[in-house]
Amino acid sequence: MLSRLHHRPLKLLNLKLFKYLCISITMKKEDFEAIAILIGTIVGAGVLGIPYIVSKAGLLTGLIDIIIIGILLLITNYIFGESIINIKKHHQMTGYTKIILGKKWGYLMMFLVFASIYGALIAYIMGEGSVLATLFGSQKTLLFSILFFIIAFSIVKSKIKTIGVLEIFLDSAFIFIIFLIALFSTGSINTTNITGFDVTNIFLPYGVILFAFLGISAIPQMKEVLNNDKKRLRRAILIGSSIPIILYLIFTFAVVSVTGLNTTEVATIGLGQALGYKMLIFCNLFAFFIMSTAFLSLAHAVKETYIYDCKLNKTLSWMLACLVPFAIFLAIRSIAGFKDILNITGGIAGGAMGILLATMFLKTRKKKELKDYLLCLTLIAVFLAGIVYTIV
Repeated sequence: MLSRLHHRPLKLLNLKLFKYLCISITMKKEDFEAIAILIGTIVGAGVLGIPYIVSKAGLLTGLIDIIIIGILLLITNYIFGESIINIKKHHQMTGYTKIILGKKWGYLMMFLVFASIYGALIAYIMGEGSVLATLFGSQKTLLFSILFFIIAFSIVKSKIKTIGVLEIFLDSAFIFIIFLIALFSTGSINTTNITGFDVTNIFLPYGVILFAFLGISAIPQMKEVLNNDKKRLRRAILIGSSIPIILYLIFTFAVVSVTGLNTTEVATIGLGQALGYKMLIFCNLFAFFIMSTAFLSLAHAVKETYIYDCKLNKTLSWMLACLVPFAIFLAIRSIAGFKDILNITGGIAGGAMGILLATMFLKTRKKKELKDYLLCLTLIAVFLAGIVYTIV
């Protein structure tokens, strides 16, 4: 039976947060590895879609959204960690959901995980077409999307070990590149793009930003790396969830303050055009590699899930992992763009996962207190409102 968890999520709101966020000399290699796993899972191609939607809502409105949604997902990550922290055996999100809520809810979680991954794959196919067309000075985005998919489709079939190495390298370089982009953008900032707060647009960037903060699937792996150490897992979740908030704020401010209403759906395209040819090449090569790596990593993960969890043969698993999102891309490309896919995936699939995780946390509380109910009901209300807003 799950024992009562000592630390309550509402402690995130008091000064004890700083105790966990301060990197002490007692941290070991595994602590940094766990933090890196979470940051690497959260920070990815989703950040490329944030500036566009923020430019439509207003820069200050969008920056406030990034902070609020970032904290919302930090708390969600934390309570998921609290929900599974006393389960000794290691599982993935679906497995933990089955244990805590039951088999049918486990299948729902599996569906939501697949939906979020397929949504990301569709967005990356779209985004790569735009980026490559920009790099080659062409308007044929569909052609470049197809060419990218053919190459990626072939790579996913093979067992390429360099994908993981490249992903680690890109994740490590991401922080440096964001600061570099911000540095080069300072001389081109237009103060008229730093618009005021508009409460009527507060929900506009919700789905895209939520998508960019989704990293919940990393928590089980962090738990395994830290060998079920409760204190270290809590600290790693708090640090790993906080750093992306800072990175997204810097990147979004740098892009929107330069490009304003001319911000493109894939942010690096418009930023490169505004900062000159060299930055156009640099920014879009970065976008190309980060989306390529994300696509290969996610498609490979889906293929492995079909093979090991669904017991399908390798060829069928490979085709389902790649051809399903490609077919959907061809079907919807004329009615939905890069930011639309991010918005729908984050707002609906991400929101539904958040509701399940809040329910799981309540289920694991041996003695439920008013604070727990208030926290979880608040999370559920926000996620549900986001789903309704995204659909409507």
